[in-house]
Amino acid sequence: RVFHKTNEGVSLARSLGVNEASGEWIAFIDADDWILDTYLATFVNYINKGAQILVATTIEMKVESSDLIKKLLLYTVPCGMPFKLYSIGCLRNQDHLCVPREINIGEDLIANLSIAKCVRTVQYVINDGYCVNHINFESVTRSRSYSLEYEISFLGYIKKIIGTNPEYYPELWTLMLRCIKTLMVNGVHVPRESLLYQEVRNNRPHVLPPLGKCDKIVLYSPNSTVAR
Repeated sequence: RVFHKTNEGVSLARSLGVNEASGEWIAFIDADDWILDTYLATFVNYINKGAQILVATTIEMKVESSDLIKKLLLYTVPCGMPFKLYSIGCLRNQDHLCVPREINIGEDLIANLSIAKCVRTVQYVINDGYCVNHINFESVTRSRSYSLEYEISFLGYIKKIIGTNPEYYPELWTLMLRCIKTLMVNGVHVPRESLLYQEVRNNRPHVLPPLGKCDKIVLYSPNSTVAR
């Protein structure tokens, strides 16, 4: 079945799909990407193993949802709604997909964190059947602009989802540092007096490995810049 609606953003389009779906599982495919014949077939082999989310990765492992939350924050698994198969029950009657439209970069990460918080187990599946279109120069990701205000708003939504659980703070801290470096790489000045910079500089978790040279420059050089 095909449904048509006014363009109100990807989150509401996906919500329509969830509400109209008649099956027990659902997958999302971006309009400019494609999948191989093996993509869904590979997932189907795992739908009776007790997990609520199946994630296409390079390893096969069943884990608690906290592991997925940490990997999402670190960007070590795909953060997008694609690359996954979701049990329809973990998406319905929830606001997981209702990400504010002003968040048009990183909205999938926010949605996936929200979903992962409400499930128990996740299955990582070796599956290379999802194909990303890397030459779409008109995509939102390629045409985005960068600002400190946007990154602060984006991180604010993530903090609301994961709360004050110290278990996730090392990964959250790493994400905040990533945001600062992304801004600097794209020519955006991050004032040393900003709350984001101060939090990252002064609250580094001790459990993390030593900082690399680039990270030290970002955090401790008074006039740091990061080259593209």
